[in-house]
Amino acid sequence: RKPSLCVPDTYSRKFLAKTYQTLMFFPYFLSWVVAAYFLFAFLDPSNGMIVRAQRLAGAQVIDWYNEPKYWPFILTICNVWKNTGYSTVLYLSAITGIDRAQYEAAAVDGANAWQKFVNVTLPGMRYPMMYTFVMAVVAQFNIYGQPLILTGFNNQEANAVLLMYVYENAVKKQVAGMSAAMALILGVCIMAVSFVQMRVMRAN
Repeated sequence: RKPSLCVPDTYSRKFLAKTYQTLMFFPYFLSWVVAAYFLFAFLDPSNGMIVRAQRLAGAQVIDWYNEPKYWPFILTICNVWKNTGYSTVLYLSAITGIDRAQYEAAAVDGANAWQKFVNVTLPGMRYPMMYTFVMAVVAQFNIYGQPLILTGFNNQEANAVLLMYVYENAVKKQVAGMSAAMALILGVCIMAVSFVQMRVMRAN
């Protein structure tokens, strides 16, 4: 193709790439209150998008908000949707920082695409992967507000996480000793898990 015809195509690809990156990263900036509003728009028992789709299809309407068995999957999907963009930006930054000469040397040695990924790309991403993996595990130990906000503060069985149990013993039941011990043990567990993860990932 002529160079003049390639310019709009290149610009279009860059624009689409930037748009995709923005859409991926945008949920990370949203508060959990806004995320809860989006979730309610989909799962509202009376007029949610999914509920209306079930009615149009003639399927049985599920009361998502009052069925605790669905909430582990809903909370997982919401966490992935909200935090994937942040991790993606870190990984993309790590990939762009890898020296192109390493890929060229691998190609000279006869490496295929999979071998380049395993032996060049993954080692170049080890520190961002270590960071995001450790932070994700620590965040799961410290999860508290998300289940409360997403479930509308009214589904106690669905939002029964570890920190909620500590809170109930400390504030509602006034059992300060046991709640303090639980919080201390939780902190020790987080430190131990983080230490093991970092040692294993550094060794690998």
